[in-house]
Amino acid sequence: MSIRVARLPLAAMIIYSMVSNQLLANDVILSDVKQLRWDNRIILALADRQSEAEVMSQLYHAKSEIDERDLLWFVINAEQLMSNYEGKISKDFARDIHEKYLTNAVISVLIGKDGSVKDRQTVFSLNSMFLLIDSMPMRQTEMMRDKD
Repeated sequence: MSIRVARLPLAAMIIYSMVSNQLLANDVILSDVKQLRWDNRIILALADRQSEAEVMSQLYHAKSEIDERDLLWFVINAEQLMSNYEGKISKDFARDIHEKYLTNAVISVLIGKDGSVKDRQTVFSLNSMFLLIDSMPMRQTEMMRDKD
């Protein structure tokens, strides 16, 4: 009985440490897509009032396909940034990605897990992004691993 009591504080300390580390990780503010490297593929999209509903509809209806491909998406319109990213996002993030990636008639950008731009489109086509992603060697490996 005394052994269990002696181990309880150590177990409580370990659990507290794990929980507090997770809370600290969630407090990191996303300020650059480079922070997501090797964990996620990224879709950046620019939407005006006419295209916003279509873009958001495509993204919401493809939630399971997006999750399967480890995709995070960020859609910028004139007033706000919309995303499936669950953490905190810097107030300058939208402006920075707009200036860096969404220029010269580019409406959408696909960034791979390695952090490099894989595709730039003048229209938003989620299906073409899925096809491109699924043809990539890293994704092929993921699909094979998921079959097992």
